[in-house]
Amino acid sequence: MEENNKEVLNAIKEGNARFNSKKKEENLKAVPEKFAGNYSKAMDYEDDCRYDKARDICKWILNDEEGKDIEAVKIMLARVYPKVLEMDIQDSNRKYQEDVSEYFEFLDNITMNDLMQEYIVETLARFCNLMDNEWYCPLFNEFVKTIDSKGYLSEEYRDVLDSAYASYESTEYFEDGHLGIIMKNVLKSGYERRYVVDSIKSEDKKRKMEIEINTSFYNLCQYLNEHSEETEYIKEEYPYSYKTIEDDIKLIKEDKSRYEEDILTQLEKYTAKDIDREALREAMYKAYEYMINSRPKPTVVHSGKTTYYRDGRKVGRNDLCPCGSGKKYKQCCGKDI
Repeated sequence: MEENNKEVLNAIKEGNARFNSKKKEENLKAVPEKFAGNYSKAMDYEDDCRYDKARDICKWILNDEEGKDIEAVKIMLARVYPKVLEMDIQDSNRKYQEDVSEYFEFLDNITMNDLMQEYIVETLARFCNLMDNEWYCPLFNEFVKTIDSKGYLSEEYRDVLDSAYASYESTEYFEDGHLGIIMKNVLKSGYERRYVVDSIKSEDKKRKMEIEINTSFYNLCQYLNEHSEETEYIKEEYPYSYKTIEDDIKLIKEDKSRYEEDILTQLEKYTAKDIDREALREAMYKAYEYMINSRPKPTVVHSGKTTYYRDGRKVGRNDLCPCGSGKKYKQCCGKDI
């Protein structure tokens, strides 16, 4: 059995190698002979994850009068530039500011067709996951704002931009002392319901998330009337996150009882058959009361924000900012923290 598995894996590996080789040959046909050798090197660098080397070759080709309009080179550069930026962020190598300026200059000078827009969308999704780097959070917000303000993406990608803004806001509101745990969970669930749950392939994970989402909105139903000031605060401070729960707030205000019944109907799908609706209602309310009584209530903090702590090495206030601006962290990306 083990030998058979090895043979299958080797066959797959060989098949992938043949496919990549054929693809490389096809790409080379799209490049004039003058640049073919360098373009081939750039492809090798990309395969080896040496994205900065691939980028430099592509830039050199495009800077040549005869190479400035080669679409295959532009496509490769659109792929590798974000990966260079990702390395800048992960390595905190102080090259980010320079590289991101070059990236936007590149985007300014290409035709923003469907493929180029898809690369930007992929980049936004990948960079959302890089906000574990504390110093990068405000720069991610700037990155999204620049993509938005320059109009690189057509209106069909509006949800992608809104999702990115809301993702940044989540790094802020989870440490915001104006908000209680109920509202923080509701905002998280609002984001997941709008942008995440439909894309989950695992039925178990999807089921778990749907239960958490419905539980959060049941809690909102109980919480809202006596804490309406929090929703007004969210609307002002976290507008993209507010969008994900705006309709629920409206429905609860219009008819709280009906909204609660609708949520319980959704939750009944996941409960044991021997649990009736009233038992479910009682259990949900007890869980809500426990959360209210056992978690800290909102407290006013200066500017409504506290430090967003993460695992890993923390950037010192007097360290040079990892973004590459040349300023101290406290005067740059960390000035609002």
